[in-house]
Amino acid sequence: MIAPISSSSVEFIDFGCGAGISLSYARKLAGGDGFGIDISELAVSECWSAGLAAKVGDLLSYSEKNTASVVTAINLLPEIGNKDDFEKAVSRMIIAARNYVVIQHDYFDADTALALAGFFVPANFSKKICYKPVIADYLVLLGRLAASHSISGVAIFGLSEARLAPLPPDGFLPRAEGAADAPAGIATYRSIRVVIGRKEVNRFQAALRKTRAGQELFLWERPDPSAE
Repeated sequence: MIAPISSSSVEFIDFGCGAGISLSYARKLAGGDGFGIDISELAVSECWSAGLAAKVGDLLSYSEKNTASVVTAINLLPEIGNKDDFEKAVSRMIIAARNYVVIQHDYFDADTALALAGFFVPANFSKKICYKPVIADYLVLLGRLAASHSISGVAIFGLSEARLAPLPPDGFLPRAEGAADAPAGIATYRSIRVVIGRKEVNRFQAALRKTRAGQELFLWERPDPSAE
Protein backbone atom coordinates (compact mmCIF):
# COMPACT_ATOMS: atom_id res chain seq x y z
CA MET A 1 0.00 0.00 0.00
CA ILE A 2 1.47 3.34 -1.06
CA ALA A 3 0.82 6.39 1.11
CA PRO A 4 -0.98 9.26 -0.62
CA ILE A 5 1.37 11.73 -2.27
CA SER A 6 1.53 15.04 -0.44
CA SER A 7 4.29 17.47 -1.35
CA SER A 8 4.13 19.26 1.98
CA SER A 9 4.98 16.14 3.97
CA VAL A 10 7.79 14.59 1.93
CA GLU A 11 11.52 14.85 2.35
CA PHE A 12 12.33 14.68 -1.36
CA ILE A 13 11.00 14.90 -4.89
CA ASP A 14 12.98 13.11 -7.60
CA PHE A 15 12.43 14.60 -11.04
CA GLY A 16 12.88 12.26 -13.99
CA CYS A 17 12.37 9.19 -11.83
CA GLY A 18 11.67 6.93 -14.82
CA ALA A 19 10.56 3.47 -13.74
CA GLY A 20 11.91 4.13 -10.25
CA ILE A 21 15.61 3.27 -10.42
CA SER A 22 16.69 6.69 -9.20
CA LEU A 23 14.19 6.83 -6.32
CA SER A 24 16.23 4.65 -3.96
CA TYR A 25 19.32 6.66 -4.86
CA ALA A 26 17.47 9.91 -4.16
CA ARG A 27 16.34 8.56 -0.81
CA LYS A 28 19.98 8.03 0.21
CA LEU A 29 20.82 11.60 -0.75
CA ALA A 30 17.83 13.10 1.04
CA GLY A 31 16.65 10.68 3.70
CA GLY A 32 13.02 10.08 4.61
CA ASP A 33 10.10 9.52 2.30
CA GLY A 34 9.56 11.04 -1.11
CA PHE A 35 8.14 10.47 -4.55
CA GLY A 36 9.11 10.74 -8.18
CA ILE A 37 7.86 12.89 -11.02
CA ASP A 38 8.29 11.85 -14.64
CA ILE A 39 6.92 13.05 -17.95
CA SER A 40 6.18 9.47 -19.04
CA GLU A 41 2.84 7.99 -17.99
CA LEU A 42 4.23 4.51 -18.67
CA ALA A 43 7.22 5.09 -16.38
CA VAL A 44 4.97 6.35 -13.60
CA SER A 45 2.73 3.33 -14.03
CA GLU A 46 5.77 1.06 -13.66
CA CYS A 47 6.70 2.90 -10.46
CA TRP A 48 3.28 2.23 -9.00
CA SER A 49 3.44 -1.41 -10.05
CA ALA A 50 6.71 -1.68 -8.13
CA GLY A 51 5.17 -0.08 -5.04
CA LEU A 52 6.89 3.29 -5.56
CA ALA A 53 5.11 6.63 -5.23
CA ALA A 54 5.21 8.74 -8.40
CA LYS A 55 3.10 11.02 -10.51
CA VAL A 56 3.14 12.45 -14.02
CA GLY A 57 4.63 15.89 -14.41
CA ASP A 58 7.08 18.01 -16.36
CA LEU A 59 9.96 19.78 -14.59
CA LEU A 60 9.98 22.53 -17.22
CA SER A 61 6.43 23.53 -16.30
CA TYR A 62 6.66 22.82 -12.56
CA SER A 63 5.78 25.99 -10.67
CA GLU A 64 5.28 24.93 -7.04
CA LYS A 65 7.56 26.48 -4.43
CA ASN A 66 9.16 24.95 -1.32
CA THR A 67 7.42 21.65 -1.97
CA ALA A 68 10.01 19.28 -0.47
CA SER A 69 13.05 19.51 1.76
CA VAL A 70 15.25 18.11 -1.02
CA VAL A 71 14.84 18.03 -4.79
CA THR A 72 16.90 15.66 -6.94
CA ALA A 73 17.47 14.96 -10.62
CA ILE A 74 19.62 11.95 -11.50
CA ASN A 75 20.74 11.63 -15.14
CA LEU A 76 17.91 13.92 -16.26
CA LEU A 77 19.26 17.32 -17.30
CA PRO A 78 21.35 16.22 -20.32
CA GLU A 79 18.19 14.74 -21.84
CA ILE A 80 15.74 17.52 -21.02
CA GLY A 81 16.32 19.85 -23.97
CA ASN A 82 18.55 22.73 -25.05
CA LYS A 83 20.53 25.18 -22.92
CA ASP A 84 17.47 27.31 -22.18
CA ASP A 85 15.63 24.20 -20.97
CA PHE A 86 18.62 23.25 -18.81
CA GLU A 87 18.64 26.67 -17.15
CA LYS A 88 14.88 26.66 -16.65
CA ALA A 89 15.03 23.17 -15.11
CA VAL A 90 17.74 24.14 -12.61
CA SER A 91 15.87 27.31 -11.66
CA ARG A 92 12.60 25.45 -11.05
CA MET A 93 14.34 22.76 -8.99
CA ILE A 94 15.87 25.37 -6.70
CA ILE A 95 12.56 27.12 -6.14
CA ALA A 96 10.86 23.79 -5.42
CA ALA A 97 13.36 22.87 -2.67
CA ARG A 98 13.18 24.07 0.91
CA ASN A 99 16.72 23.03 1.86
CA TYR A 100 18.85 21.83 -1.03
CA VAL A 101 19.04 20.43 -4.55
CA VAL A 102 21.16 17.51 -5.80
CA ILE A 103 21.81 17.15 -9.52
CA GLN A 104 23.85 14.27 -10.89
CA HIS A 105 24.71 13.19 -14.42
CA ASP A 106 27.62 12.20 -16.67
CA TYR A 107 30.73 14.37 -16.58
CA PHE A 108 31.25 16.10 -19.92
CA ASP A 109 33.99 18.64 -19.17
CA ALA A 110 36.82 16.41 -20.38
CA ASP A 111 35.33 15.36 -23.71
CA THR A 112 37.14 17.90 -25.86
CA ALA A 113 40.57 17.41 -24.27
CA LEU A 114 40.19 13.64 -24.45
CA ALA A 115 39.23 13.74 -28.13
CA LEU A 116 42.26 15.86 -28.98
CA ALA A 117 44.40 13.26 -27.21
CA GLY A 118 42.77 10.38 -29.09
CA PHE A 119 40.32 9.13 -26.44
CA PHE A 120 36.61 9.36 -25.69
CA VAL A 121 34.16 8.22 -23.02
CA PRO A 122 31.79 5.77 -24.77
CA ALA A 123 29.02 6.38 -22.20
CA ASN A 124 28.91 10.05 -23.20
CA PHE A 125 28.12 9.19 -26.82
CA SER A 126 26.01 6.05 -26.55
CA LYS A 127 22.61 7.48 -25.64
CA LYS A 128 20.30 10.34 -26.45
CA ILE A 129 21.74 13.58 -25.08
CA CYS A 130 20.17 16.92 -25.95
CA TYR A 131 22.58 19.17 -24.07
CA LYS A 132 25.84 18.49 -22.22
CA PRO A 133 26.03 20.74 -19.14
CA VAL A 134 29.57 21.48 -17.97
CA ILE A 135 30.78 23.07 -14.74
CA ALA A 136 30.96 26.51 -16.34
CA ASP A 137 27.24 26.29 -17.20
CA TYR A 138 26.38 25.72 -13.55
CA LEU A 139 28.66 28.43 -12.17
CA VAL A 140 27.46 31.11 -14.58
CA LEU A 141 23.79 30.22 -14.04
CA LEU A 142 23.97 29.87 -10.26
CA GLY A 143 25.91 33.10 -9.95
CA ARG A 144 23.08 34.82 -11.79
CA LEU A 145 20.42 33.16 -9.60
CA ALA A 146 22.19 33.42 -6.24
CA ALA A 147 20.26 36.39 -4.87
CA SER A 148 16.84 35.83 -6.48
CA HIS A 149 16.76 32.12 -5.53
CA SER A 150 18.21 32.46 -2.02
CA ILE A 151 21.21 30.25 -2.77
CA SER A 152 23.36 29.75 0.33
CA GLY A 153 26.02 27.46 -1.10
CA VAL A 154 27.19 25.48 -4.11
CA ALA A 155 29.38 22.38 -4.18
CA ILE A 156 30.46 20.34 -7.19
CA PHE A 157 32.01 16.87 -6.96
CA GLY A 158 33.53 14.51 -9.51
CA LEU A 159 32.51 10.90 -8.89
CA SER A 160 34.41 7.75 -9.90
CA GLU A 161 36.59 7.26 -12.96
CA ALA A 162 35.14 7.10 -16.44
CA ARG A 163 35.97 4.17 -18.71
CA LEU A 164 37.84 5.42 -21.75
CA ALA A 165 38.25 4.02 -25.24
CA PRO A 166 40.57 5.04 -28.08
CA LEU A 167 39.02 6.93 -30.95
CA PRO A 168 38.78 4.93 -34.18
CA PRO A 169 42.08 5.18 -36.08
CA ASP A 170 40.44 5.93 -39.42
CA GLY A 171 41.06 9.11 -41.36
CA PHE A 172 42.61 12.07 -39.56
CA LEU A 173 41.86 10.95 -36.00
CA PRO A 174 44.83 10.31 -33.69
CA ARG A 175 45.46 6.77 -32.53
CA ALA A 176 45.58 6.34 -28.76
CA GLU A 177 47.34 3.26 -27.47
CA GLY A 178 45.29 1.46 -24.83
CA ALA A 179 42.31 2.82 -22.98
CA ALA A 180 43.01 2.26 -19.30
CA ASP A 181 44.37 5.64 -18.24
CA ALA A 182 43.58 9.19 -19.23
CA PRO A 183 46.36 11.36 -20.62
CA ALA A 184 48.20 13.27 -17.91
CA GLY A 185 46.44 16.39 -16.72
CA ILE A 186 42.94 15.41 -17.90
CA ALA A 187 40.38 14.58 -15.22
CA THR A 188 37.98 11.85 -16.33
CA TYR A 189 35.20 11.49 -13.79
CA ARG A 190 32.30 9.23 -14.57
CA SER A 191 29.75 11.68 -13.23
CA ILE A 192 29.31 15.06 -11.64
CA ARG A 193 27.27 15.91 -8.54
CA VAL A 194 26.05 19.47 -8.00
CA VAL A 195 24.69 20.40 -4.56
CA ILE A 196 22.84 23.70 -4.19
CA GLY A 197 21.87 24.96 -0.73
CA ARG A 198 18.96 27.29 -0.09
CA LYS A 199 18.24 29.99 2.46
CA GLU A 200 20.25 29.61 5.69
CA VAL A 201 23.88 28.53 5.34
CA ASN A 202 23.41 25.79 7.94
CA ARG A 203 21.02 24.05 5.53
CA PHE A 204 23.78 23.92 2.94
CA GLN A 205 26.24 22.62 5.53
CA ALA A 206 23.77 19.88 6.47
CA ALA A 207 23.40 19.04 2.78
CA LEU A 208 27.15 18.59 2.46
CA ARG A 209 27.22 16.18 5.38
CA LYS A 210 24.73 13.98 3.49
CA THR A 211 25.95 14.38 -0.07
CA ARG A 212 29.71 15.02 -0.06
CA ALA A 213 31.46 12.37 -2.18
CA GLY A 214 34.31 11.84 -4.59
CA GLN A 215 36.62 14.70 -5.51
CA GLU A 216 35.61 18.21 -4.52
CA LEU A 217 35.90 20.40 -7.63
CA PHE A 218 34.24 23.59 -6.39
CA LEU A 219 32.88 24.90 -3.09
CA TRP A 220 31.24 28.23 -2.32
CA GLU A 221 29.35 29.18 0.80
CA ARG A 222 27.56 32.48 1.35
CA PRO A 223 29.28 34.47 4.12
CA ASP A 224 27.50 34.45 7.45
CA PRO A 225 26.97 38.09 8.55
CA SER A 226 26.81 37.03 12.21
CA ALA A 227 30.39 35.76 11.98
CA GLU A 228 31.78 39.18 11.11
